[in-house]
Amino acid sequence: MTGVPNVVAGSAASLTAPLLADPGDAFIYGINTDWLGKVVEAVTGTGLDVAIKQGITGPLRGGELDGTRILRQSTVDEAFRNQIGDLDVPAEISSADPASTCELNLGPGFTWGYGRLLNTSDIPGMRRARSGAWAGLCNIHFWVDRTTGVCGSIYSNFLPFVTPEALTMYNDFERVLYASL
Repeated sequence: MTGVPNVVAGSAASLTAPLLADPGDAFIYGINTDWLGKVVEAVTGTGLDVAIKQGITGPLRGGELDGTRILRQSTVDEAFRNQIGDLDVPAEISSADPASTCELNLGPGFTWGYGRLLNTSDIPGMRRARSGAWAGLCNIHFWVDRTTGVCGSIYSNFLPFVTPEALTMYNDFERVLYASL
């Protein structure tokens, strides 16, 4: 509606999108993570890819790898705790760009941790309460279930995001995985 390009093109102009609500008034998934990346670039003086490789993926698996700790256990634990207080992740998120994404209908019972969606109760036949999940625009999905020690991911590369067929495939994959335990 504003003529601002979406993030698919990778244009810096996408960062000029207007706020849909004042910070702290509502949970709205958006370009906030993109802005955080810009902050990291400004602080480190490097590109985000370099900062992540040097400070996270190079020395990490679970906060520590081969004696190198980059995250305290308490920081990892906080990533799986509600970080949005009394705000709710909307049960339905409508699409402003149907060519890029379908509507997302999660239903109730979700909150947001550091960088991941958290389910607040067990999902029958699937992940347990306080599991963390995330999905990328081109239908890349993962979850981490710390209770069972199970994690899973599906990497695909198509639009629009979260088509009913894609969600069925992801849910079927997760149910089959848990059924095999």
